Amino acid sequence: FKRPLIAAAYAVNLAVRARRGFLGRKRHPGTATDIIRSCIDDCWDGTHYRASPGYFRQFWTRDLSFSAPALARLSPEHRARVIESFEWAIRTWERRDSHVTTTIHFFDQPVDVFDYGVDCLPLMLAALHRIGADALIAEHRPWLEKEVLHYLDEVVDSQTGMVRSDRKYSAHRDTIVNRCNAFGNSMVALLAMTVVDLGWDVPAPMAPLALVPQSILLDHFWDSRGFFRDSPGDTTPSGEGNVWPFWTGVITDQAVLRQALATLEARGYADP
Repeated sequence: FKRPLIAAAYAVNLAVRARRGFLGRKRHPGTATDIIRSCIDDCWDGTHYRASPGYFRQFWTRDLSFSAPALARLSPEHRARVIESFEWAIRTWERRDSHVTTTIHFFDQPVDVFDYGVDCLPLMLAALHRIGADALIAEHRPWLEKEVLHYLDEVVDSQTGMVRSDRKYSAHRDTIVNRCNAFGNSMVALLAMTVVDLGWDVPAPMAPLALVPQSILLDHFWDSRGFFRDSPGDTTPSGEGNVWPFWTGVITDQAVLRQALATLEARGYADP
């Protein structure tokens, strides 16, 4: 059913484009802060936050997970909406007998766009923990722990502890083919850290990584010249590879951060 749902999304997008072409974009009055808050409110549909009120009017796991801590800081109301959104999503996945997916599409249909997300479960679980959604985590812990095992089976090479190289995954650039890269391995390390922080039993394939989560990146992706590569064997720095290890909190060494950012600046990655 993925193709009909995606076709429906394209049809909706065409309708949005036609409406905007005829009526113009929706404009919000007030200050910049007022406008941003209004745009956020437009993403709320009464049960969950959609990625946008326009082209991407579905639940996107990674999008909400990225923004959940910032939304929770805005106000108690926004935090409550974030938790309600995740609760709606988890109940939908459970009801549909589905694993965590990148998206919950029209008609409450879980679907991966375009492959299983290497980042969705790690980002969601970390976001729930960071905003203090302890009651929701506890209520769905058995299901979430099964999802961790499913993630390990789908994503992690049991021999190396790294992202498997024999299949591709959806990631934040979901139209790009992603395999074993720095972003994906940052997500594996983030999941290991979160499982430990929650006090859960660490599954056997994750045990070595749970002890030293930064090792997966430093041992296989760090170049002694002062940067992270995108994939093992690469010889050049990666723009995103030198952001995500720090954004996730997997790498906290300030000396490593300074080297990585200096490399990006010296090689023109910071130029528009």
